[in-house]
Amino acid sequence: MSNYTLEQFNDDMNQLGGMIESFYSQQGSQSTNVNNRNSKKGGKCGNPPYNDLFSGGKPSLDASSYDIGYKMKEADGKVWTVKKVKGQKKWVYERRYKILSLNERPYEFYRPYTGAEPKDAAKKAGKAICRKLEMNKNCKINFELKEITRGSDQRSYGPYYGYFEKLKNPKTFQFPGMNKPQTQTHVFKVKLIKK
Repeated sequence: MSNYTLEQFNDDMNQLGGMIESFYSQQGSQSTNVNNRNSKKGGKCGNPPYNDLFSGGKPSLDASSYDIGYKMKEADGKVWTVKKVKGQKKWVYERRYKILSLNERPYEFYRPYTGAEPKDAAKKAGKAICRKLEMNKNCKINFELKEITRGSDQRSYGPYYGYFEKLKNPKTFQFPGMNKPQTQTHVFKVKLIKK
């Protein structure tokens, strides 16, 4: 077994110090580039480490360089996600909602539904209610949503009318791992009821 000498230890410490210095000098040049980019767009917002990522509310970084589903959190708790919108990757702010009432009665079961807009969350919530009630394709419901996103004004949305509509041309699909293809005959639709 070889002995580790004091001289070898000092050499290793010098090498480590050099690596740390080069790391911080690279980080300094990258943050300068980000700060220059942010200053051109009207300044930074938020607290570190978010001030290098956000300018004007949305992430200043290009969404196309991230994978779909990548999430970034803002200083005030807002979560931005990379999603594919009309064939392009974009930053989307996920808001959270809960079901306030179902068929004009208070809804007791709590589960958050996310969406960039209330209608997106209403589709998810309506489908989930129909599954829970086991009404399948005959499901017709009226329901209201309430926003529960942190920092929001906790506003309620709706009432919505949710129902299944039969497709004129059924869609067939098969995901990896499925034994046989599935056919989709109905699609869940949501309409805002005018008061």
